[in-house]
Amino acid sequence: MRTITLLLVLLVTLLSRTASAQIQLTNGVPLGGLGGSTGNEKLFMLSVPFGTSELVVETAGGDPDADIYLRWGAPPTINSFTYKSDGPSSNESITIFDPPGGNLYVMVRAHSSYAGVGIVGEYFGSDDVDVIELENEDSIGGLYGYTGDARFFKVSIPFNQDYARVKLTGSDPDADLYVRWGDLPSTEDYHAKSTGSSSNETIIIEYPPSGDLYILVYAYNGYFNATLSVDWDGPSGGEAAYELDNGVATGSFGGGQDSLRLFAIDVPADATSITFSMYGGWGDADLYLRWYEPPTLSEWDESPYANGNNESLTIGYPDAGTIYLLVHGYDDYGGVKLKVTYTAWTHFSHIHGPWKNEKIGTSTTKIKKDGSILASLSMALAYAGADVDPSTLNQWLKSHNGYKGSSTVKWLTAAQYDGPQGLDYIGPGSITTMAKLRQALDQGRIVLARSDRYDTTSHWVVIRHYTGNGSTWSKFHYWDPSDASPGIDRTLGDGWVGAGAKTRVYGISD
Repeated sequence: MRTITLLLVLLVTLLSRTASAQIQLTNGVPLGGLGGSTGNEKLFMLSVPFGTSELVVETAGGDPDADIYLRWGAPPTINSFTYKSDGPSSNESITIFDPPGGNLYVMVRAHSSYAGVGIVGEYFGSDDVDVIELENEDSIGGLYGYTGDARFFKVSIPFNQDYARVKLTGSDPDADLYVRWGDLPSTEDYHAKSTGSSSNETIIIEYPPSGDLYILVYAYNGYFNATLSVDWDGPSGGEAAYELDNGVATGSFGGGQDSLRLFAIDVPADATSITFSMYGGWGDADLYLRWYEPPTLSEWDESPYANGNNESLTIGYPDAGTIYLLVHGYDDYGGVKLKVTYTAWTHFSHIHGPWKNEKIGTSTTKIKKDGSILASLSMALAYAGADVDPSTLNQWLKSHNGYKGSSTVKWLTAAQYDGPQGLDYIGPGSITTMAKLRQALDQGRIVLARSDRYDTTSHWVVIRHYTGNGSTWSKFHYWDPSDASPGIDRTLGDGWVGAGAKTRVYGISD
C-alpha cells in the first residue's frame, strides 16, 4: 500500500508542477506581486523544522478572490489537501499549532481573477525541541505518534567504534528512522535513514565517526507502543586501529569537527611504492601518516593536508611494517572513503616450487629444467595484480596458443593473461646504460633480463628496482627464479646479469 501511495504522490506532484512551478518560501519573508486568472494555480513550498510550536501561512491584498490550500509532503489539489482557507477575498490565513516538521506545500488558486496579492509563511519556536539522551545498549519503549509526529533522541558515539546500530521495533503501522551527525535530522536533511513500510527499522553504521548522533523517529502513519534501542562496539574498547587491506577502499564514513579516526595497514618488505588516497563526500577532513605508531596532530611523518577531503600521497620504496593513518575532522565531514594501495613483488621459483615437475606446454621438458621464463613472467604478472603462478600461467598459455612449438613462450601472448588489466608488452631490447635502465624503471616498466647463470639453457630473471640514484650496477636489484622463495636479493654486475644482457620489457595496463 505504501508503494502505491508514494506513486500516487509522485503523480500528483508532477501534475501540479506542470500547472505551476514550485517557488521556495523563506521563513517570515513576504513574496508579493502574485496574480492570475480564474482557475490559475501557483505552487510554493516552505521547509518547516521539527519542534515548531506555531505556523502561519497567509495572503493579503489585491482583488478579488484567491484561496490557499496546504498539504504536507506533496502538492495539494482542490480535492486533496490538509488545510484550506477559501474566504470571499484574497485575504486568507491558516494557523497551525505544533505542526509536524518537513516540507509544507502551499497552493494559491484563483477562485476568480486576482492581482497584486502577497504571500508569507512564518513559523515560531523551532529551537525548543525535546531530545532524549540514550547510552550504549539502552532501549526505550512505549513510543507512539500520530501521522507527522516527530520524536528526537541523541547518543554520543566514542572514538573508533566498529559499528553503531539504531533499531526500532513495533507492530503498527509505520514509523521511520532518520539519523544525523551533530544536529537534528529531518525527513529532508539526514545522513542515513530506514523507511520501510512498517515500524521495524534498523540503521547500522560501520566504523562510525565519534561525536553526537541525533535520531528522529518519524510517524509516516500513526504508530503505538514501539521500542527504540541503540548500541555500538569497537575493538579493545575502541582503541585499536581499523585494519585496511591493500587496494580495498573503506565504506563511506564521516565525523564532526575535531573528530578522530585511526586506520592501519601492514606493508611488506618487497613493496616498491604505496599510495594513500582519501576522497569523496563533503566537508573537510585531513590525513596524517606515521610509521610504527599512531600519529597525533602534533607528531606525524607525512600529511597531504589540503582543503576538502581529496588528499593523496605516493611514497616510493616505503619502509616495511605498520603504517598508521589518522583522519582528523578539520570541519564536519561525511561520505569520505579511504584507500591504500601498494605494489609489491612475489617470488616464484621454477626449481623449488610445487609446479617443478609439471611439463612445459606440450613438451616433455619439466618446469624445473627450463621454466625460468614462466616463473619470471609470473612474478611480473603478479606485480601487476594478477592471480597467477607458474602452473596457472603454463595451463593458460597452452589453452590460448601461447607457445611457439612445444615450449617456446610467446612474450606478447603472455602479457594478455590478465586481460586489459594486466601487462602491455613493450618489446625486446638490451641493457645498455644505467641511465636508460633507470628511466625504464622510473616509468613503471617491468624488465626481464637474460642471465648467464647457466650456460646450457636460456635463463631469465626479473629486475625489481634500484636503490639510491642508481649510479652503479650494484644498485640495481633483481630476483632469480632459480633461488628458493622468498628469493635472494641479487644485483646487476654480479657476473651473471649486466650491461649487454637481452631484455623483455612490459608496462602495467591502466
